[in-house]
Amino acid sequence: MPQTQTELKYSRIFVFWYPLALTWIMMSIEGPFLAAVIARMGEVKLNLAAYGIAYSFGLVVEAPIIMLMSASTTLVKNEFTYSKLKNFSVYINLFVTLFVVILIIPPVFDFVAYKVLQIPEEIAQITHLATVFLIPWPAAIGFRRFYQGILIRSGLTRVVAYTTVFRLVFMGITAITLFNITNLKGAYVGTIALSTGVIAEALAAYFLAQSSISEIKRNDNTIDNDLTYTKITKFYVPLALTPFIALSAQPIVTLFLAKSVRPIDSLAVMPVVHSLTFIFRSMGLSYQEVAITFLNENAKAYYKKIRNFAFMIAFGSTSAVFLLTATPL
Repeated sequence: MPQTQTELKYSRIFVFWYPLALTWIMMSIEGPFLAAVIARMGEVKLNLAAYGIAYSFGLVVEAPIIMLMSASTTLVKNEFTYSKLKNFSVYINLFVTLFVVILIIPPVFDFVAYKVLQIPEEIAQITHLATVFLIPWPAAIGFRRFYQGILIRSGLTRVVAYTTVFRLVFMGITAITLFNITNLKGAYVGTIALSTGVIAEALAAYFLAQSSISEIKRNDNTIDNDLTYTKITKFYVPLALTPFIALSAQPIVTLFLAKSVRPIDSLAVMPVVHSLTFIFRSMGLSYQEVAITFLNENAKAYYKKIRNFAFMIAFGSTSAVFLLTATPL
């Protein structure tokens, strides 16, 4: 964890933040890359639409485990708390995996796709199998965020970026290989590549975090040895609700697009727009662990600097979106 200082400088915030920002930027490249691959395959509109819907399902399912990074950054302080939160992460990862399995059961999927979202049949059929390929995705994300939080707590934000490199490499290799040697539909190539990438990232995070875990286990601090699953749940539920509410907007948008003018065209363009804007949103998303880490260190002394830096990120990312949409760029 960063060493306590009486004065927090913007340069220190930047050095801690930019590897995390780079991590999110690399993840944001994933969407446009896969959309570009799918766009070069058959039945482009149907497969882009199916990929976007399956991806939105994955986002909602993964929402409860996204904040495991924040939880491990904050709560893991010694061997006892590490074991408690690790067990908690296993339970919640099993839960989200079970949710995906239930979702892909044909009667359940048909109800969600046709009755609730009213997705056109030709898209829903492709979406079903594309969602099947996302079964390992939420749990892999949960495990990698747990271990990445430990790396952040140890101040190793650069190492977090290294794990994402593994994700992009394996995702890219998988997508290009399937594109060249198989006749799979584009939506299937996209979701298989997504799952392969996050599994590789989770394994990389696990192995790269081992030295930090060993250091944590050597910590003889017994102050937090009263941490219980009840306390973890009370701490975690409000954190989990935030991304769940935010990411639930994606299926809601899908519902309206399916009922809009030219639904297939609208559903096809949505994942492209979403992945492009995600590049700019990633700047703010990457700042969350920075705020948690430094405010946990000295909230009273550091709050203004942390807030001001957040304003700078907000202004910069908003300006970038404006330049992209309001100019020939």
